[in-house]
Amino acid sequence: MFYGNIKSLGDTLNLLDREELLEAVDAIAGSNRLLFFGLGSSGSLARDAAMRFSFLGYKAQAFSDP
Repeated sequence: MFYGNIKSLGDTLNLLDREELLEAVDAIAGSNRLLFFGLGSSGSLARDAAMRFSFLGYKAQAFSDP
């Protein structure tokens, strides 16, 4: 299980386009408000993301549709 997690993280790192990631970071950092949307079971992920960004001082809201 531990090795599987390491492999998943490595695979993700290899797939990331660093320039696009930096653009996303800049967009988030320059935002006044963040909105997260989740459909079905992704609703809990949207709420979690909004909560975590609110802890960082962002105005963040989550919306979900079961």
